[in-house]
Amino acid sequence: MNQEKDKINVKILDEMVKMVMRQTELTYDDAKEKLIQEKFNYLQVIKNELGIIHKKENNTVKNINQETYSQIRKYMDVASSNFRRIQEQNDKK
Repeated sequence: MNQEKDKINVKILDEMVKMVMRQTELTYDDAKEKLIQEKFNYLQVIKNELGIIHKKENNTVKNINQETYSQIRKYMDVASSNFRRIQEQNDKK
């Protein structure tokens, strides 16, 4: 049972290495080494080789108060800009 499982794992690793090789210009040994470094995350290996940088957005709200005040600020900004626009239109008439 254990040998069978090892054979399956070796076959999966071999397929992952071949997939990385098809998508990049890495050799078999380099692809295998990078897969091991990235904990067998083939997408990350391919993205790193192609120079694709993953950006993490820092738009997270830390607590409910921040979200509340953020929404209030946005609402007040929109209301203020609408008021100014209406005042300018009235002055032109």
